[in-house]
Amino acid sequence: MKLTEDGSVKLDIPTVGFDGMVTSYFSAFHFVTQGNAVLQEGCKQVRKTLFATQGLANIHISQFKNRAFKVPLLDRWLVVVTGDHLYNCVRTAPDNILSSIEAMRDLLQIDYTLGYRDLDNAYHVDIIRTTLQKNLARLIPQMIDEAAHAFETEIGSKLEVDGRDREYCKLGIQFTSHVMTAAAIINFFPGALKPFVCAIYRKFFSHRKKMQKLLGPEIELRRKKYSKQSASYDEKPDDMLTWLMESAPSENDLTIGTLALRMLNLNFMTIFSTHISFTNAVYNLAAEPRYLCILRDEIQENLDLSGPGQPSTEDIERCIILDSFLKESLRINGLGAISLPRKAMVPFPLLDGTVIPPGTIISVSSTAAHFDSTRYERPQEFDGLRFAKLRQKEAISEKTDGHRLTSSGPGFLTFGSGKHIWWGLLTRLITVQDSEADLFTQPR
Repeated sequence: MKLTEDGSVKLDIPTVGFDGMVTSYFSAFHFVTQGNAVLQEGCKQVRKTLFATQGLANIHISQFKNRAFKVPLLDRWLVVVTGDHLYNCVRTAPDNILSSIEAMRDLLQIDYTLGYRDLDNAYHVDIIRTTLQKNLARLIPQMIDEAAHAFETEIGSKLEVDGRDREYCKLGIQFTSHVMTAAAIINFFPGALKPFVCAIYRKFFSHRKKMQKLLGPEIELRRKKYSKQSASYDEKPDDMLTWLMESAPSENDLTIGTLALRMLNLNFMTIFSTHISFTNAVYNLAAEPRYLCILRDEIQENLDLSGPGQPSTEDIERCIILDSFLKESLRINGLGAISLPRKAMVPFPLLDGTVIPPGTIISVSSTAAHFDSTRYERPQEFDGLRFAKLRQKEAISEKTDGHRLTSSGPGFLTFGSGKHIWWGLLTRLITVQDSEADLFTQPR
């Protein structure tokens, strides 16, 4: 494998680490294990190239703006850009210029790991954006109940199964973990060998067969009771499986295998970001216990999780400090060192005249944005009240930009931006907020 785009085109931008055909693999492994450090080094190297004569080489990442550098991956170059201007260039580029789905197809190998090659369409994504979002307020009680159950089961180890299918929950978690591992392994191999590697992966883990076995009887039962041509049967479950069956664009999308695969995909979309966000928030809370009382008081004032009533989305939105704490945790920890991955479908010019050749993956540095000292005061420090203070200033100045957890922009790239912002963002964040709230209402 060559770490060039087509064997002849080589990106004429600074490189982090080695750029030789063999030595670049050492840098690729370094990026996998130390992504944030590599991105900071990349910005310093570019700055050194541009301003060495002025003695400005040893600066912080946030002082480098609107330039690009490249990092070697195992099978290609990854171009990383920083600065608001290039962020907007990447964010607003149409799909036929910079493609999000094609980038994920390469980085996560979704044709093999998520089975996109076997799906005619991705209508399940539209269900998240529409049906799930519309029903979110009604689903909050179930989400809170699930958060409480997960807390007791995984941390307290006191609760019984309580009607939940242990195998289904276990499979969803395993699949999420295995997708990330499988993507890294499959990326080791050239395109011609990837189908064979994927076949071994599927044979070894059998995620699809296990999900088909778990959901098959329920799918058959629902298909017998309900079809698009007949009236809805009484007590029809109002859940994701029903929504998938009702919205299926073809008969092929109603097969047990296809529905099981889509349910695995949906579990991956939600579990991956949710568990990382919640875990990091708990770690930050353990490291900063001074926030315990502040958060507990706010949650007990606005959310009565033990009473007969159930909190609404409005109740959760009133927890401004909780919202701020979680956003600061995501700013510091993030979900990765890069955001907005896109694949160039045509030559793509940058601000400085550099042209990104087709087939190249380009992304924005989350590290640069989240630790920008011109945007955040003392960005290296954890300040759980940072965004609550910013929201107070906004209220005074009547600005509407927003510093809510659900807000995105050039200074907060955890969930991407633009029309490709992470699907089901509001659902994920409310899940994390519910989990944190339940944590604080546990006995002292």
